[in-house]
Amino acid sequence: MATTLYLDTARLGKMSPRAQAANMAFTSLAGEVGCSVRFDELLYRGFSAWDACLQKRFRGLSDWRGLFGLKASLRALTGALPGLPVLLANRTAELMRLAARLLFRRCKRVLLSDLEWPAYQAILANEGRRTGGEVKQAPLREFLLNDGASPEEIVALLSAYYEDDGCDGLFLSSVTYEGIRLPVREIARSLVSAPQAPLVVVDGAQGFCHAPAELELGYCDFYLAGCHKWLRAYEPMGLGFCGRESSQGFVKSVCDEMMESGELDDPLLHFTSWIEEGTWKQFTETVSLGPLFSCAAAVEEARDTTATGRDHFADFVGIARKLEEISLGTGWLPVVAHDQLRSGVLLLRNEATRWKTARPEEMRERFQKCGVALTAYENGVIRLSAPPERWHEQDGELLRFALEMTAARCKHSPALAQVC
Repeated sequence: MATTLYLDTARLGKMSPRAQAANMAFTSLAGEVGCSVRFDELLYRGFSAWDACLQKRFRGLSDWRGLFGLKASLRALTGALPGLPVLLANRTAELMRLAARLLFRRCKRVLLSDLEWPAYQAILANEGRRTGGEVKQAPLREFLLNDGASPEEIVALLSAYYEDDGCDGLFLSSVTYEGIRLPVREIARSLVSAPQAPLVVVDGAQGFCHAPAELELGYCDFYLAGCHKWLRAYEPMGLGFCGRESSQGFVKSVCDEMMESGELDDPLLHFTSWIEEGTWKQFTETVSLGPLFSCAAAVEEARDTTATGRDHFADFVGIARKLEEISLGTGWLPVVAHDQLRSGVLLLRNEATRWKTARPEEMRERFQKCGVALTAYENGVIRLSAPPERWHEQDGELLRFALEMTAARCKHSPALAQVC
């Protein structure tokens, strides 16, 4: 069955309307104009550099204001101060390697929680081993999900772990992949007076365009994000933001050093850096530039919506609460943290043996047959993400139907298996 209700935004956002228009226009441009002088005009000078005829033919690219315009809009969207470095890369993992290098260039012991994305934990661990540093892990999951710990308790616990383990670096998600909004800003502030104030890196993969980044408050040194989730640009592109004026020289020097040595081997990162610095090299690797244009369109759409004064995060949290209400009595149990740590992501768990042993792919397929797209994990856990569109009563009815049908399916009902 085709997707009727898309609740998989935390994994991959459904492409926004303006990003779709930009993507289609770019595809037409590639087919009709190719990599000609007219494309160069667009790339380096922006949509306004074209004559009226080209603008009319490819109007979906109207949000492209050049590389400098895109970076300025990204700063505005996150609150980052004007002039601070913004890095663009084809692969987010490359920017995570930079983040790990930043941490272990300055730090001996880096604290993170057991809620961090496993692939990023592995990158940090590898860099720690290479440099002789250590990664210290604070056990938060049980404290948050079973004991209902408050933000104040989380701040106190992490501060205690930080000082007891002699840490000097901090890596935390603003919103974890399981949907918990950690009080990163408060944690960072609580450590300013610690024996060793931390270098702070924030994983904003699930937070960017979901919860406020508030980089203008200067609570972190580096903020890592991507375009393909809550921004809804769809085409993956990594974003790295310097969060403090005092750190910009350090971030830039380490980034330049890693690019020069080949340790940061990302075509888009090299290409955009050369453009920004005016050191364009003729003989380079061919770069995938399509994500730039869909990102620019999605950013402008997000900024226009934000300008209306609408509180997106409050809307997302409100919808997540509706999702929780809908799930009650269906056989799926909500897994929620303290109310002040909630986000637009909701976890549900099914304790039936059938689902606890099911493969995530099988679980996703069962819901897809009911018209619902979502994320599935092992051990009978699914993740629902608040959609950006307005929530309608029929959405709730469909979701409840899908939850009830899949829960009943695990009881091996042949009749229900035919439906869902």
